[in-house]
Amino acid sequence: MDNKTIDRSLEAQLASIHEAQTQSGTVNADDVQQFIVQAKSLPNWYFLSCRGFNIPFIHEGKAYAFTNEQFAERARLHYARRAFPVEVQKHPIYNGSVFEMFVRYGAKTVSINKGASGISMKAEMFAAPEDTDGAALNRLVAEMTMKMLQGDERGYEEAADGFSRAFCAASVLYFPSPNDSDMPKMEKGYIDGAEKDVFYIFSDSVEARMFYPSLRARFVRVYTKELLTRMPGAEFVMNPASSSILIGNDIRDEIEEYRSYRRRVQEEVEKMVGPTGDVHALSEAILKYNDIRSEFVAGLNGDEFELPKSNCVVVNGYTASMLMRTVAPNHVEAYAKLSKMRDALTAGEQRS
Repeated sequence: MDNKTIDRSLEAQLASIHEAQTQSGTVNADDVQQFIVQAKSLPNWYFLSCRGFNIPFIHEGKAYAFTNEQFAERARLHYARRAFPVEVQKHPIYNGSVFEMFVRYGAKTVSINKGASGISMKAEMFAAPEDTDGAALNRLVAEMTMKMLQGDERGYEEAADGFSRAFCAASVLYFPSPNDSDMPKMEKGYIDGAEKDVFYIFSDSVEARMFYPSLRARFVRVYTKELLTRMPGAEFVMNPASSSILIGNDIRDEIEEYRSYRRRVQEEVEKMVGPTGDVHALSEAILKYNDIRSEFVAGLNGDEFELPKSNCVVVNGYTASMLMRTVAPNHVEAYAKLSKMRDALTAGEQRS
């Protein structure tokens, strides 16, 4: 069966599923499964990407795939009118399905043939995440890229800050040097217009194989903080085949700061709940959001923990002080509760 025949068959299935959803709100499970199987077999999909990058455009957790270029172009124009710098690309841009790429970049749903009797489905129905750390980094890379292309400085700074924190806690892959497996292979790269010796690192195995498709040797996985400590002063580029993120001194500084306040938070949590308490879960909750973590760390600067007297973090109308007077037995539980309330609010916004 040629590609055009598959296209027509898929479009007919899509129209049928779309009509069933519109009329009754329910779709036969066998029809959905048949569609998924055939969708995976389509060799070429069109998708919306961030302009100039091999990165999918993901808006509010949704990626966009199309059976033909005309549908894709129609969607591109729709988002271009809304000032989203997107373009149409044809997959495959590397080995692997378009749906696997969407999952790798953290998409929750996939819109197929948007605006043309299309449907939306959960991305996990097509592909399972390969690498949690990789998905977290890739999602933030996609967000940073789109904010940069839009000229949204504040949005870019927020996304870049999120990327830095995620990168500090992540692990990456590298292709080892022939002479020393503890070091990545040295490459020639261009930074600020000048050729320099750089080291390439990758958020996941797919990104690594995009750049080194013919190498059979095993890649090495390492925690980022360990690699940067092991190679002080080295310049790294992450995912050179798609996004080329330069890992500079600002991220190195972030790692040192992250280590410092993470240790202080964990020590305070253990002091308050004891070694048998859930030190890890409470610490991670307090560390999750910058404003909550910053306020908590500021409170540790005196002999006793001090709550702020003004400009307090407010979540859903509550401050840490208010929670300590009502439901939280101490400041550790209060700030962890603020973080969990923020989680609930964020989840509610995404559902709406």
